[in-house]
Amino acid sequence: LATVFQFAQPQSMADTSNTAAQASAKGDMCLPAAKVAAKNTKASSDKPKFVGWIRLARAVWTLWVPFFRDSTTRLKAWALLSCTIALIISHVWAVLQISVQVKNMTNALHHNEAEAFWSAIKGLTCISVGIAPLMFAHKVTAGALTLEWRRSLTKTLFVRYIDSNQAFYRLKMQNADIDNPDQRIAQDVAEFTKTTVFLLEHFTQDIGTVVTSTWAVYMISSSACLVMLAFSMLYTLIMLKGFASPLMRIQRRVLGLEADLRYILMRLRENAESIAFFQGAHVERDLSEFFLLRVLRALYTKLYVESGYHCFQGFMMHTSHFATFIPLAHLYFNGELTFGAMSQAHLLFMQIERSMFDFTKHLDHIAGLGAQALRVIELWEAVEGYDREHHHAQKENEDGSTDAGETCADEFDIEGQFGTAASGDEEELDGNVHVIDLPASSNERLIVSS
Repeated sequence: LATVFQFAQPQSMADTSNTAAQASAKGDMCLPAAKVAAKNTKASSDKPKFVGWIRLARAVWTLWVPFFRDSTTRLKAWALLSCTIALIISHVWAVLQISVQVKNMTNALHHNEAEAFWSAIKGLTCISVGIAPLMFAHKVTAGALTLEWRRSLTKTLFVRYIDSNQAFYRLKMQNADIDNPDQRIAQDVAEFTKTTVFLLEHFTQDIGTVVTSTWAVYMISSSACLVMLAFSMLYTLIMLKGFASPLMRIQRRVLGLEADLRYILMRLRENAESIAFFQGAHVERDLSEFFLLRVLRALYTKLYVESGYHCFQGFMMHTSHFATFIPLAHLYFNGELTFGAMSQAHLLFMQIERSMFDFTKHLDHIAGLGAQALRVIELWEAVEGYDREHHHAQKENEDGSTDAGETCADEFDIEGQFGTAASGDEEELDGNVHVIDLPASSNERLIVSS
């Protein structure tokens, strides 16, 4: 009976623990339980889809737009986003003013002017004190934007996942490749919104810093500005193309495999009585170790890619400390550039480098965002499809109900009078319960109880 039941039921991660427990009752004549379960389980984490930049942008846009279009959330959403961007721009402007005061302070030291030096120190102090409340307000508004977006996105998923369409049931039976919907709603949505807003604020600040600092360096020396920009853009392109894309795919695989391992342990706890009855403890241990091995293999692959990334990043960062003076040295030696202007240009270039590095410094966040966005968008599109089917069916029923005395081909009543699509397939069980096979295209069976 266990063998018949195993082949009669669709295989998914939810059946793995029971299958392993039943396999343990067959003795040593069967394959190792871990291999049996691995063959019967078609987890979506085995071959994750390629996460490209276009696919990532489309997923983020799909999940971002409803928050700003819905009549109940758009006012709050636009207000929080506008305040966050305004505070970021204010912070960038303050940093640019700091570079100007640093130039004045350095020139004062070089020319031994005490009054100018203390004036520059006073300006630096005032700017530093003013930046503190800006940073506090920036973090508060960005955090509120994250939490409100998560609230809106999660409530929308609740409405579509837990509703009369029975999406929570249909996902298990019809979309076995969408693993762990509970984790996608509770954890992946939270991490996705947090990472997206985090990267949004950092990249907005980085773009503002690059634009303002580039303009300031260009006013000092146009040739030095072009050399610095070329160096920074080459580094950024290498990091994004060589490390960011592989990390996003590997991170999604790691998330899926870790979810599988956690689900195996959860099913072990839920089916403890059955596993103990079948004496399947050693089988469950082998199964858990097998999934742990898959997680570790994926993590080692991620470790190698991250090690190469940090090696290249460290080399470029150390090189930039002295490379910034190369395009400025001949101008200073020829008397075309003051010592303070050279110090300001060096400071501005370091800010440009830091902003460019910031695009790649958060590769782990970008990789996590790609994995979480794809997992959330898969669930979003699945439940959205069920919702569209439900509304379409309701519309057809309303159109069909306007014709008195006519019965749609797929309609039935509680007395067991089914339409023409079900003729010949009706089987009465006890006078009150009827079973009907729906059209072959749907691969579904309907049980009706009066």
